[in-house]
Amino acid sequence: QNTLPFIHFAEDTFFLPEEDDQLRYMTEAEKEYFVKLQDSVLNELVSEGVFESSENLVLTHGKYRWHPKVLEYDLVFTDISQSNTQHRTVILKPIENFHVVKSGTARRMTVINIVLILDEPSVILQRFLDHLAMDILSKDPFVTLSVLLTDSNQIERTRQMLYRSFKYQPKFEWKIILTTIEEVLDGNFWYAHKNLNLGDLVFLIDEEVVLNPDFLQRCRTVAAEGMQAYFPMVFEWYNPAVVYPLYGQAPPSLYSQMHGAKPELNYGHWLKDRYDSVCMFRSDLQGLQQEPDDLYVDDKDNSDGAFKELYSKAIKKLKVIHGPDPDLHFLWRAPDNCSVNEHSVYNSCVQAHARSMGNRLQLGLVNLHFAEGTKIEGILRKRSSSKRRKRHKNRRESNSTMSHPTILLLPLMILGLIISVAGNIGQGFLMYKQCTDYKELPS
Repeated sequence: QNTLPFIHFAEDTFFLPEEDDQLRYMTEAEKEYFVKLQDSVLNELVSEGVFESSENLVLTHGKYRWHPKVLEYDLVFTDISQSNTQHRTVILKPIENFHVVKSGTARRMTVINIVLILDEPSVILQRFLDHLAMDILSKDPFVTLSVLLTDSNQIERTRQMLYRSFKYQPKFEWKIILTTIEEVLDGNFWYAHKNLNLGDLVFLIDEEVVLNPDFLQRCRTVAAEGMQAYFPMVFEWYNPAVVYPLYGQAPPSLYSQMHGAKPELNYGHWLKDRYDSVCMFRSDLQGLQQEPDDLYVDDKDNSDGAFKELYSKAIKKLKVIHGPDPDLHFLWRAPDNCSVNEHSVYNSCVQAHARSMGNRLQLGLVNLHFAEGTKIEGILRKRSSSKRRKRHKNRRESNSTMSHPTILLLPLMILGLIISVAGNIGQGFLMYKQCTDYKELPS
C-alpha cells in the first residue's frame, strides 16, 4: 500500500499504461541519466558473470517505481548479436536519507506575462513550451503565458500542445487569444485585454528565442512603469557543425546550448539590427500603441517588424535600454528553402542564412577546405595556442631581464655583509679590551 505504481519508459518517452494521456518525452538530462544507468548496470552484470560482454546489449525498455526505502528498476536488455534475444533484470537500489542542501523563502515578485505571437504551432513552439515548463517555472513561478494566434484554424492544435506541456503545472495560467498583427499594434488591443489578470509586466518574445531564467529578474529590474522599457539584443549561435571543429571541439548537444551556455563571439554574434523581444509594462504598451505611425517600418506583418514598430514609438516617450543580453539567444537551425520566397526577399533570405553559418574567417576556412582540400580541423585552436606560447615566452624574457640587475648587485651585497660582520667583531673586541683594563686598575 506504500508502493507507487510503475512508471514505464521506452526509447525516449515515459508513460503510465492505465492513463494514455500521461505520455511525455524525456528531457536531455533524463536521457543522459538512463544512459549512465544502463552502463552501470551492464558493467555490474558483466562483473558478476551474468553476461560475458556488454558490447551488444542495449536497454530497450523498462519500468521503475518507488518503495518506502528502495527504488525498483525492471529493465529489459536486447542482445543484438543473438537474434535480438532479450534479458530481463530487476534491480533494487536503496534510498539514502535525504539531506537539505538549500532552502529559502520566496518573496512575491512582479508577475511577468510572456506573450507569443504565432501564425501556427510548430516543433519550435513545442520546444519553447517544454523549456518554459521544465526549466523556467521551477526557478521562477511568477510567470504567465499569453499566446496570440493569428490563424483560427490552429486553435485546437495549439491548445493541445499547451495542455501537454503544462499538465504537471496545474496552477500555471495561460490563455490563447485570437488576433492579428495589426490588432497587436493597436492600443485598443491591450486596453481590451487589461482584465486578464496575467500580470502588469509584459514580455513579448519570438518563439525561436531560448530564454534563461536569469533574464526574467533582469526584465523586472530594468523595466519601470511610465519611465523605462527594455529591448534586449539577442545572441545568435553559428552552425555548431561548422564552427566548433575549427577550434578542435565537438559540437555541443542541444541540451547544453539551451541550459546555461553563455555567448562567445567565436561561436555566434549579436543581432544588433533585429528586435525579437521587448519587456515593458502593459500600461506603457497601451499608451505607445495609440501613437501615430509616422515612421515607416518594413515587415510589420511579422513579430520582428511589430517589435521594431514598438521601438520606434517607445524612444519618443520612454527611456529605452537596447543592449546585449546574455540570457536570450537563437539556436542555429537548418535554413528554410529560400527559393520558395518571392524574388524581392530571396537575396535577403540567402544573406541571412550565410550570416548564421559563421563569421568571415570561419567561412573562408571552410571554403578553402572544399575548394583546395586544406586541412582546417582545429586550425583556430592551434592559432590561439601559438599566441599563448608567444605571450608566455615574452613574459619569461621580461622576467629574466628584470632579474639581471639583481645578479649584478650580488657581489656588492656580499662585500657589504662582510664589512658589517667585521665591524661588529672589531667593536666587540674593543669592548672586551676595555673591560679587561678596568679590572687591572688598582683599587
